[in-house]
Amino acid sequence: MSTADAERFSRRFAALVEHRELSVSGDLTEPSLLLDPPLASPTAGALRVAAAVLLRELSHRLPGQAHAGVGHLRRNVLASGATVRAAPEAVVVELDPPPLGVLLSLAGLSRRRFTLPATGERPWVLTQRR
Repeated sequence: MSTADAERFSRRFAALVEHRELSVSGDLTEPSLLLDPPLASPTAGALRVAAAVLLRELSHRLPGQAHAGVGHLRRNVLASGATVRAAPEAVVVELDPPPLGVLLSLAGLSRRRFTLPATGERPWVLTQRR
């Protein structure tokens, strides 16, 4: 990814970074968002912004989790295996049972389609593996 591509990618998320106050929350400097192995600086920065925005958008849909830290979300909500298929019509995420899967059910995220401002009109669909 070129520096120009990374900047364009990051700009797509700029309004959400400001809206969710990610610079204040510490999400953008969260150590667990560091990629291993490290990517080139512009690409790593762009992916860090995208990951922080998407995590924060998800946290605002979970009861009582709007201000939860990235580490808490990863350990308690996202600590499970998953398969992601990004198709033109939807982003489909098939999850192994997460530790606090009840939060997904309470929020209705495991039973319906929803959109995230960061990804536009393309819906997300969360399903659970049986």
